[in-house]
Amino acid sequence: MRSQDQVGIGRARLAAGARPDVGDTVTVTITVSNDGPDTATGVAVTDSLPVGLSLVSGSMTGGDSRNQTGDPELVWTIDSLVSGGSVDLTYQVVVEAPTGVGGEYTNVVEVTARGQYDPDSVPDNDDGDQSEDDEDNASVTPQQADVSLVKSVDDASPNVGDSVTFTVT
Repeated sequence: MRSQDQVGIGRARLAAGARPDVGDTVTVTITVSNDGPDTATGVAVTDSLPVGLSLVSGSMTGGDSRNQTGDPELVWTIDSLVSGGSVDLTYQVVVEAPTGVGGEYTNVVEVTARGQYDPDSVPDNDDGDQSEDDEDNASVTPQQADVSLVKSVDDASPNVGDSVTFTVT
């Protein structure tokens, strides 16, 4: 008999649409898994939305409870996750116009609490490199196009009644 229950919360996987347009709605899925050997209880998952993504109100699903008003910190709780099991947590965001802020489309998620010891990760200690299996990140890259045109005229000083030709390229 073990003196302490153990769980192995597998990678909190984050998936999102890769190349949306600004203004598009993207569905984000976080998969939280338990590699065991025991049932995980009291699991909290926190997703930190970057400035380039805005939460669609009421779109959070999954888990046993959710903080629907926590934008930009979204929090789910999972009361119980059996060994070998997984739970999908989802929500939708709108892709905002670029602001030039570094990481504005990089979304970070982490298990921030759990009731049992996990031998290969510590909850709520993300240092930005997502080096543990209870944290992950994903980025969306909005499509961009740099459209330009040039308009020219064949005679910039015509006489009244002259015909001129404008060329747009």
